Amino acid sequence: MVRCHINVEICATAAAVKYIAKYVYKGCDRTTLGVKNHNDKIETYVAGRYLGPIECFARLMEYPSHQEWPPITQLSVHLPGQHTVYFPDDLSPEELAAKAENARSTLMGFFAYNEAYKDGRQYLYPDFPAHFV
Repeated sequence: MVRCHINVEICATAAAVKYIAKYVYKGCDRTTLGVKNHNDKIETYVAGRYLGPIECFARLMEYPSHQEWPPITQLSVHLPGQHTVYFPDDLSPEELAAKAENARSTLMGFFAYNEAYKDGRQYLYPDFPAHFV
């Protein structure tokens, strides 16, 4: 016998389920930043997110926030030679060129693995992380 007061809430409509799930899958606050290159008039958008102090502390201490199985991995999709590369401000031009040349996205890794090995060729790109790391 349970000697306590228990609140039970019933989700009887699709709107109630949507309301509850919205906060679990919402994620962090996000923003889109526009960077203009005035030399060739190409505009690049960079997606970023804000982590508050409480979430930073929880991540540093490795506290679980919620559990999902299988884990969700964001797979990049881009045109050839247009993947995102992050680098610090203090690199020399030679180091910058080397970092840009050696940077690989998940899509490039998928193609490189399938070029070198035959055991992953039956899987499509979205299914690949479930079988290979």
